[in-house]
Order: sequence, then C-alpha cells, then structure tokens
Amino acid sequence: MNKILAIFFVTALSLLGEEPQVVSLDKVEHREKSGKQLAYFSNQDTPFTGKAVIFYANGQKRKELTYKDGKRDGLTSWWFKNGQKHLERNYKDGKREGLTIHWYENGQMEMESNYNNGGHHGVWTKWYENGQLRGRGNSKGGVAHGLTLGWYCNGQKRRELLYLDGCMETALVWKKDGEKCPVTKLEAGNGVMVEYNKEDGTEMARFTYNKGHLTHSSFTSNPSS
Repeated sequence: MNKILAIFFVTALSLLGEEPQVVSLDKVEHREKSGKQLAYFSNQDTPFTGKAVIFYANGQKRKELTYKDGKRDGLTSWWFKNGQKHLERNYKDGKREGLTIHWYENGQMEMESNYNNGGHHGVWTKWYENGQLRGRGNSKGGVAHGLTLGWYCNGQKRRELLYLDGCMETALVWKKDGEKCPVTKLEAGNGVMVEYNKEDGTEMARFTYNKGHLTHSSFTSNPSS
C-alpha cells in the first residue's frame, strides 16, 4: 500500500513539474467547435494546450502565445526584431485579463492598460516615444468612464474629457500653444468638439455629440494622426 502511494506521489510531482508543450505557431490552426474558435496543433483532434512560438528570420523570437484547452490563457508576448519587448498581454479562458503593456522599439513604454473579462477596466496610461505623458483615462466594463486627459508632445494639455458609462458628458480642448479652443463647446452630452493633431497642433477633425453619443464627424486631415 505504501509503495503504491509512493509511486502515485512521485508520478503526481512529475506531472506538476512537466514543462508545457512548445510548438511552432504556424502549426497551430483554429477550428470551430460548439460555436467557438479553438486552437489545435496540426492534425490533432484535441484542443491545444501549451506554448506556440514564431521567430524572425534572424533567429530572434517574434511571438510567444500560451494556450489552454484551445483558448488563449496566460501570458502572450511579442518582440521587435532587435529583441526589445513589444507587447505583454494576459488572457484567461480566451479573454483578455489583467495587465497589458506596449513598448516602443527604443524600450520606452507606450501604453499600460487593464482588462477584466475581455474588456477595458480601470486606469490606462499612454506615453510618447520620448517618455512624455500622452494620455490617461479610465474604463469600466469595456467603455470609457470618468476623466480622460491628453497632452501634446511638448507637454501642453491637449484635452480634458468626461465620460459617464461610455457617453461623452463634457469636453475642454486646448491648442498646442496653450490657447483654449474657441469652437469646442460640449456640455451635458451635447455640442461640438474639435480635435487637434497631437504632433503639429493643426485642426484635424470636428465631432458633434447629442446626449453623449457621436452623431456627426468631419475630418480635415488624417484621422489616425
């Protein structure tokens, strides 16, 4: 009896200490099962559990994804070609969960945000590539909630927005030279907001809101700037 228990104990320890399976990401395929997309190792019928990796041509690791029972679960990491970390993101049961961090190629942090059950939740912060603060806000249940602040690359405040459960309530906007925008007038969810380019300060767009919802937008330059 003692021998059987000893064998069971050793076997359990061995299983607990077993390294996760590591495969090439290009050998992982996604199939639909019971209405859900699950990951499988090529030619296997059981949903994949383990790590999937892919490399740059120079041998540097590019991506490492962690799966459990065919779903993303655990840490996902990306790297730039120079070896600098690009992204760290956590998953739980196929959904984003916890802290996500993005970096620029020079090593400066670009964005830090939090997720809960797949949606943005909590404080997020963004930086410019030179380390200057770019923006900070808060989300609740996947939508903007609370105060969102933005800055130009020279450190001048760019905007101050207030959201309630994803709906825009108020907006204050400044030009790059510090002058308050004379066109932006948005209160109690109604009005117009001007968007200035965060780099050169030129007018980029105008947005019209009604009861907190965007109803019209017009762009004067690239909306991705």
